[in-house]
Amino acid sequence: MIIYADQQAAQDAILAGKHHAGDRFQVAGRPHVMIDDVWMTPDTPEPEPVREWTDEQNDVAYDTFRELADHKGTAFARDTMRGIQRMGAKFAERDLAAWVERYVDEHVTSCEWFAMCDREATTTRAHPILGEVPICGRCDSKF
Repeated sequence: MIIYADQQAAQDAILAGKHHAGDRFQVAGRPHVMIDDVWMTPDTPEPEPVREWTDEQNDVAYDTFRELADHKGTAFARDTMRGIQRMGAKFAERDLAAWVERYVDEHVTSCEWFAMCDREATTTRAHPILGEVPICGRCDSKF
């Protein structure tokens, strides 16, 4: 296997016609492969850096959740935050559950367990699909 010290040296060899599709070589210690006669790509993906979810990020995320819930309800806020999570935000489902519980503790919000219930939520209950959902005492007693 041919080893190149850096990207430029490998690119110069490619432009000189020394490599063709399927050829494997190393660039700066990482394996690469030619995908056609012009382009090379790392043979293995570069590892994603591990990013820890900080307390400051958690506070900002909760503030975002709270603003969404204030305007459209906790179900909308929860779904929106899950969309943000799918885009790469590094928070866990337990963080989202904690935000719902915190919101119910800090704000007057309606029960969202049954569609026709308009009572004030007093706690949350784990829903098998939705996660933590605000629920009033009457609906909660039915379980």
